[in-house]
Formats: sequence, C-alpha cells, structure tokens
Amino acid sequence: MHNTMEEIRIYHSYKRNIGTMLACLLFVACGCFLLSSEDTVAKVISIAALVFFGGGLLLVVYTLIKHFLQKKPCIVVKDHSIILSGIKEHEIRFCDVEEFYMTKKTGNLICVKYKEDIEEQKIIDSSVAERMARKFNNKVTGAQESISAEGLTMDAVSLLDILNDRLERSRKLGR
Repeated sequence: MHNTMEEIRIYHSYKRNIGTMLACLLFVACGCFLLSSEDTVAKVISIAALVFFGGGLLLVVYTLIKHFLQKKPCIVVKDHSIILSGIKEHEIRFCDVEEFYMTKKTGNLICVKYKEDIEEQKIIDSSVAERMARKFNNKVTGAQESISAEGLTMDAVSLLDILNDRLERSRKLGR
C-alpha cells in the first residue's frame, strides 16, 4: 500500500500582485508629490509613504522576479511538512503543529499553532527581534507564525483546507 500524497506546489499569481504593485506605485507618487510641499507634516507623511510603500513595492517586485527566474514555488505542501520560500526557506513539520486556522483579523493569513513544547523551543531558539515578532504575532493572531496566502495562485480557504487535511493524515500515519 502506497501512502504518499501528491506534492502540491503553489506559486505567486502575477495577476494578483499587479494590484499590490499599482497601489504601492500610487502611494509612492503621492509621496513624491507631497515631498515638494512646504508643510512639515506633509513632508513627514511623504517620507513615511516613500519608505513604507516604496519598500513594499521593492519587496513585491524582488519576490516576483526571484520566483519567476527560479521557477520556484512559493509554498510546497508535502506529506510531512510545508516548505515556505521567502527571503529564506522555512519548513513547518506537521508533527510539530497543533492546528491551522484563520481569524477574521488576519484576512489572508493562515495561523500556525504549534504544540506547546515546540512553541517554547521556538521562542528559546529565536533572536531578540524574532522573539518580539513572535510575541506580537501571538497577541494579534493567537499563533507565533502565520502563512500568507496573499497573491498566490490558490486562495486562503483552499490552502487552509489542504493543510488541515494533510495535518490530519499525518496524525493518522503517526508522522
């Protein structure tokens, strides 16, 4: 009997990310326009818009180009784990996870609730900045980590269903 499940590869949707890029471009243009203002508050707002939305634009463009050139999926769902490809690759093993869920607060974020001993170990292994981020995420979503389903070829609800199905199958197989 063959118990291996099909590997699922989820890529960035270039069409879905165009809206994000256009919104960032609009705010960057507004920031540039406000920069010429004599008002100090307008200048502060323009600099904040340029930094935040300009940085967001660069990040979206960088990620899309990187994934396009490498033909690399953003998320790979395997039998025993999920591989997330971002700035660095990250693996979430199903045997470490208690549950996956979405809250109304998080939109397209799938929260990863680890088992208690794993959560403690992740805090211990984290740098100071990572600890702060994990604690902040925990307060906002109830989980230390989350998986962004924004701009993917699969919607968040379908991805959540797949992850919970794989989590349940992994438990039954004792992985």
